[in-house]
Amino acid sequence: MKNICCRLAEDRVQIPQPVIRFMDGSVRDLPNLTLEMNINMAKYETGVHLRDAHGIEGWSLWMGDHEIIYDWQTSPLGTFSHLEFDWFNVDYQVLFGRRKGRANFFSGDTVRLEHFWPEGLSTGDALRACQLQHLLRARSRSSVLGNGGHAGVGSS
Repeated sequence: MKNICCRLAEDRVQIPQPVIRFMDGSVRDLPNLTLEMNINMAKYETGVHLRDAHGIEGWSLWMGDHEIIYDWQTSPLGTFSHLEFDWFNVDYQVLFGRRKGRANFFSGDTVRLEHFWPEGLSTGDALRACQLQHLLRARSRSSVLGNGGHAGVGSS
């Protein structure tokens, strides 16, 4: 929530009172917030491949563009964005007038993470992309060396 408040402040949007009361501990629930956590399977598969085949650990942290929703009088109605760490994704939305928040990951006393494949990607694509990259590099080296395409292809 602190990240969301900082981003609102950077955009010169007044932080709603329910959010302030939540941040200072006055109230336990935050009615304005919707959180969705999920796993991007394409990034997960790529991370596993990089670790297992190439010894590369860790990836990156991404913060999505911070979008503000305005009414027709240019008053802010809410905000949304996302944070990604490697394959883990958190989407958030704060609607200032909303009386009830929502989360997609609580199921009793356990946390359940949904997972998805981005459109056009499926199981095995990370390995195929790596193999294709090795093949293209080998062809490029062989044409530069002029050895008739006899450069070896690295393993993926």
